[in-house]
This record gives sequence, C-alpha cells and structure tokens, in this order.
Amino acid sequence: MSTKSIFFGENLRLIFTINLYCVLSVFYLKSVYLYVILIITRDLAQFVSKAIYK
Repeated sequence: MSTKSIFFGENLRLIFTINLYCVLSVFYLKSVYLYVILIITRDLAQFVSKAIYK
C-alpha cells in the first residue's frame, strides 16, 4: 500500500512536470512567434516608410 502510494505520487509529479513543460513550451513558442511577427512588421513598416518618403 505504502509503496503504491509513493509510486503514484512520483507518477503524479512526473505528469505534472510534463504538463508544466508543455504549457511553458507553448507559451515560449507563442512568444517567439509574436516576436518574429513584431520584427517582420517593424521591418515592413521601415520599408514602407522609406518607399513613401523617397
């Protein structure tokens, strides 16, 4: 009984850690995606402003 509960606790911790990593990776990917979009839009804005002010 006690070993089973210990094993279950370890399993639960492992599952929690995996879920945490999944959530963190999703947030990280979203932030990277947003960062790339920001850079692209900034470069596009500079390009357009240069084209307009020529």
